Amino acid sequence: MCKISVIIPAYNSEATIEMCVRSVLAQDFPSLEVIIVDDGSTDETLSLCRQFEDGDSRVRLFHQDNKGVSAARNLGLDMAKGEWITFVDSDDRVGVKYASRMIDCVSAMPSVDLYVGSVNVFRNGERAEILSMDKGVVSCSELDLIFGERALHRHGFPFAKLYKQSLLKRNHIFFDEKQNMAEDCVLLINYILSCSSSDASFVYFDDAANYDYYVKPGSLSTMCSSFDQELYNYNSIKKTFSQLIDRVGSQSAKKELHSSIGWFADRCINATYQDFSGERDKRIKRLKDFDSKDILFRHDETFGQRLLKMLLILGFHNVYDTIRNGKRIRCAVDK
Repeated sequence: MCKISVIIPAYNSEATIEMCVRSVLAQDFPSLEVIIVDDGSTDETLSLCRQFEDGDSRVRLFHQDNKGVSAARNLGLDMAKGEWITFVDSDDRVGVKYASRMIDCVSAMPSVDLYVGSVNVFRNGERAEILSMDKGVVSCSELDLIFGERALHRHGFPFAKLYKQSLLKRNHIFFDEKQNMAEDCVLLINYILSCSSSDASFVYFDDAANYDYYVKPGSLSTMCSSFDQELYNYNSIKKTFSQLIDRVGSQSAKKELHSSIGWFADRCINATYQDFSGERDKRIKRLKDFDSKDILFRHDETFGQRLLKMLLILGFHNVYDTIRNGKRIRCAVDK
């Protein structure tokens, strides 16, 4: 068995896939396999990946009809042979010590079941910031610290992490293929919850940033999907986050987690005004379906946002709808 399986989902990535895969193959760590899953690309992605498979025995290529990134990652998990699993997006790249640094950290303390590294964020080709983790080892049972002070759910992306394959499989943890936002965060939370009952299971937080994340314009985080899709996302996030909220004791941690549910509830409300723009009765019905607690903890920046939130919480749905529909507020993101 190799030590690490690097899973790379790829869809129409001909412009970046070579940069990505070459950076992974340039690792100074020998015991790894590179699993590329082509998710029904219609450009030259598959052809380029075949060249890597033909030229390097560490590369294993799989192809499927277009099913989405979660399905591609799940196929990679099914095929992985490594003791540890990490993910790399096809338009990102990693430093030469990406793999070796992670292994050195988890090997220093055998009871570590999850590695979380820092990330270099690039916008418009320039490094804009570092999503930095304070270095330290934290027990998986310390949920208040992990999701309160450290707010790991805000860094729920799948990359710059190392998961134990045995724990993923034993606990049947996979990506939800119907969810198109925060499915990686849901997997992360379910993974930690599966480890949290043991005082001998730890998370290694590392301040080293060996992953370069390139922010893509027009991503799903800045625009609404259909109402049905946003509602599915909201219900999935609420179910997982609620389980976590029940396990944390700190009120500040509970509030922080509730705010994330509120963010997805807000997306559903925005999608309501996108999909039912001319159907007032349907909009009102949708507004009444949301739990006021989810709206209460939502972060609001302006007086107008706070006013609209209070109208919802107090049940003045008709007034809210009149104001909101008149303004035609676009899908706003405060994340």
